[in-house]
Parts: sequence; C-alpha cells; structure tokens
Amino acid sequence: MRRVLGFLYMTVGTVVLSLTALFISLLHPRGDVVHRMARFWAKIYLLIGGVTVSLVNGEKIENPPYIFMSN
Repeated sequence: MRRVLGFLYMTVGTVVLSLTALFISLLHPRGDVVHRMARFWAKIYLLIGGVTVSLVNGEKIENPPYIFMSN
C-alpha cells in the first residue's frame, strides 16, 4: 500500500509541481525561485523513497558549484 501511495503522490506531485514551476519561471526569468522549488521537490521525493543523504569529508570539497550523483 505504501508503494502505491508513494507512486500516486509522486505522479500527482510531478504534474502539479512541474506546472507550477513552469508558471513561476515566466514570472521570475532568473530561475532562482524555480531552483529553490526544485530542491524542495527533490527533498520530498527522497523522503518518500526513504533515502538518506550524507556527506563524508565535506571539508575537502573546494570551489563550488558541484553536482553529485550516485546510482
């Protein structure tokens, strides 16, 4: 049941948040608001998926920006 509810929420959430992001991008062309919204969106999906994110040795990272990806 949790899987079905998670899938349903992610599907509806994707439609609602993507349309909202599209509308907001017309009002704020710089993209900073949409970027914050995308971060919130990602955090929700990680929460639904039960994923925890941790950073080890973060002090060794220099000169951002970075994109971290895992699989």
